[in-house]
Amino acid sequence: MIAVSSRSPLGWWRVLVAGALFGSAAILVVGILLATREANSGFDSRFAYLAAAESVLDGRSPYPAVDDPILKEDKGYVYPPLLALAFVPFTALPVDTAASIAIISSLAAVLAALAVVGVRDVRCYAAVLVWAPAWNAVEVANVSAALTLAVALIWRFRATVWP
Repeated sequence: MIAVSSRSPLGWWRVLVAGALFGSAAILVVGILLATREANSGFDSRFAYLAAAESVLDGRSPYPAVDDPILKEDKGYVYPPLLALAFVPFTALPVDTAASIAIISSLAAVLAALAVVGVRDVRCYAAVLVWAPAWNAVEVANVSAALTLAVALIWRFRATVWP
């Protein structure tokens, strides 16, 4: 139960804003998870990363030719080669399953990045879920969410002496 003081002019305002924030975040998360079965969900992982991983697995270059029409469709692999290698294990799975795993992993990485840097206020978690860059990174399952977690881990352990 939330106690709201009638003497505080911002008491009800805070409750309304927090409720709207949590409601919006819940709607977005449920929407993204329900959309994992759509043909374009996890766009980057589905069309760029997995195709590049299959090329690497077959011994071909993951990169399209300069005049390849796939580049105009934004489906070409233009990332560092290690990312294609990281996606090689997902080539054994159906594309829908691999894209769903990538979406859920992106969501977990964004939320884990906040936890790693010490964010404890749940309103911050809800706010990041309704923030367009984070929501987009989860929706298309691109590498941004994993990079966010990597930067958070580096920041968290910045004072540690690395061997």
